[in-house]
Amino acid sequence: MERKHRKTLDRNRIALVEGLKVDQVCPTLRKEHILSETEFKRLDEYVTNQKKAEELLDVLKRSGPLAYQTFVDALKVSQPYLAELLISTEQGGDFSRSGSECSSARSSQLSSPANSLDQPPMWPSQYTSPIVSPTIHELPLPERGPKVVSVFELPKEALVHMYELLDRDHPFGDDWRRLYELIGLPLDQRKSLDTGVGSPTERTLFTWQSRVGEKQATTKVLLDLFLRMQRQDLLDVINEAVRAMT
Repeated sequence: MERKHRKTLDRNRIALVEGLKVDQVCPTLRKEHILSETEFKRLDEYVTNQKKAEELLDVLKRSGPLAYQTFVDALKVSQPYLAELLISTEQGGDFSRSGSECSSARSSQLSSPANSLDQPPMWPSQYTSPIVSPTIHELPLPERGPKVVSVFELPKEALVHMYELLDRDHPFGDDWRRLYELIGLPLDQRKSLDTGVGSPTERTLFTWQSRVGEKQATTKVLLDLFLRMQRQDLLDVINEAVRAMT
């Protein structure tokens, strides 16, 4: 996750911990491979929603570059006022209030007699300090990301190199088993891949692609997962292979 996004989460941590409904955003985070099965189960061990929210925010801050936007997108569906809170903070809004203050302000807007049908409730960006939009020349140019291809469109040499790196036992457990877990494949079936013939990494990737399809099993997802695993060697393999394809 980018530093600016971690700062946005930190700045709104109190409001998120008090107001976030963890169970409503977790399905999206699991589906998009932001949360691993182990991380999801760890969240479920906490009794209170606030403890779950604290743990989830810590996990998100350790995750890759897709985590923040996926989280915001999930909030837009389940808790749009929290999504607006984060978006407005990024744009320069002042959100030093606690979650209870934000909730109280929102409730007062909804219950106010002046809040008629032709006067919709005010969102956080409307009852905080005004946002000054940057001029056009101040806006950063969009960065062009790496080409995205299906995993098995990578050159054979790159795939074989990736298999070799992941098949080896890693001192911190960030090998093919960790990848299997992060992808979200059923843990009770992992042993069959470990004892089979050939590369367990190759079988893991084939299983993944057969479940989600070629359009979802992409280098973009792998890069995000390898970033979470802190495997710079694997990031280099994919990036070099993709650059050679362009």
